[in-house]
Amino acid sequence: MRPPWLSFRLSLSVVVPLLVVLTGAAITWQNHRAAVAAADAMSRRLFREVVGGVAEASARMLEAAVPASVVLEDQISDGLVDPDNLNQLVEAMLPVLRSGDDFLWVSFSNPAGEITGVQRTRVDGTDGAVLWTTRRSGGGATERFFNLRQRESPPFTTRPVRAVFNSGYDASARPFFQEAVEAGRRTWTEPYLFKPGNRPGVTCATPVYGRDGELMGVLTVDFSLAALSRRLRERAVSENGRAVLLDQRGRVIAHPTAPLTGAEAGGADGDLALLPLAEIDDPAAQALAPVLVEGRDGGARGVSRVLDFEADGRTWSGYSRPLDIDGRLQWSVAAFAPRSDFRGAADRALRRSLLMALSAIALALLLSAVFARAVSGPLLRLAAEIDRVSRLELSDEPRVRSIFSEVDDMGRATGALKRSLASFARYVPREVVRGVLVDDAAEGAPGAADCEAS
Repeated sequence: MRPPWLSFRLSLSVVVPLLVVLTGAAITWQNHRAAVAAADAMSRRLFREVVGGVAEASARMLEAAVPASVVLEDQISDGLVDPDNLNQLVEAMLPVLRSGDDFLWVSFSNPAGEITGVQRTRVDGTDGAVLWTTRRSGGGATERFFNLRQRESPPFTTRPVRAVFNSGYDASARPFFQEAVEAGRRTWTEPYLFKPGNRPGVTCATPVYGRDGELMGVLTVDFSLAALSRRLRERAVSENGRAVLLDQRGRVIAHPTAPLTGAEAGGADGDLALLPLAEIDDPAAQALAPVLVEGRDGGARGVSRVLDFEADGRTWSGYSRPLDIDGRLQWSVAAFAPRSDFRGAADRALRRSLLMALSAIALALLLSAVFARAVSGPLLRLAAEIDRVSRLELSDEPRVRSIFSEVDDMGRATGALKRSLASFARYVPREVVRGVLVDDAAEGAPGAADCEAS
């Protein structure tokens, strides 16, 4: 049984917009899923590229010390450079310093604890090197400046600068010296703070042995970690993304913006130390720390993995991988960014699609109402007209017309029926015909009987 409230106009007004909504929603959802999947795939590729680029650049920067150290080590071991001859030693160290733009310091320390080194610096706008030595044969704690751009200039031709070391400094007691001697081969220190200045850095230390196998001293090439942070600033992941480098103890050794040092736990006032990831001035990095350093997501440290975590009320994604330096240092590099940086275009497209869908729904409602009125209006008038015709109430009103051919044909047929009945009514009294058509509604109905009319 048909519900009394169900009408063609209501059905058309509801069904057509509903079909538009369902079709638009399905298309929009599929497009959004495809866009999100594409954005996620792009972000994963980008994370891998950034992490790989940072790892490669960092390893290339640090491992440049290896061939430079080998050359100077061989010169000293083979007797081509006399480490007791200050001029000769400095002449040999300056080309090593020149060979690496990121080399901060090249030095040689003898078993007596005396050290001679050249440090990259700028004096009066000139790129140069400063000589540091604690040798008594070098005149005590002295410092001189060399112009690195003048490769042929002999040592000690430029002005002295100032004294830097006191006679109490003992290089042989320093960790870099002791670790290299204990290992008996090239080694790398853990990142530490250079003095003076508390600048984070790392040292490549190589023990030098004479032809008789006796220890002649330890050769070092130092790097400032500021160069690594500078490289991270140059490799932006996204608008809000960034990368970090961690040492084997989980301390941050490079960050594009945050300071790397803070008050040392348990140290004296003013003592600084490298900060762990959980204490760096970066809320996202702090949220990443339990995942990356402690392996909260179940992944082991020292392996490459995809990162997902929550920070600042947003979902972040990233990628991390281990970084091996010269087979001696095991660091890690991670890049991370909020997903919205990559899904923003997909979300904007979804909002545009929803706006278009709402516009389409409004248009569908309007058109459905217009077409429903255009169809149902003539049909209702036809129903009323046929009802009057059934009672032989034949008016002279114009026939029902419609823009739709089927409805218009029904109106034409109804008009023809009215004309035929009007002609018939001229010969048969309308009361008799009405009795036949109305009172005996159907032939063979109960109480029906044949009759003659004249």
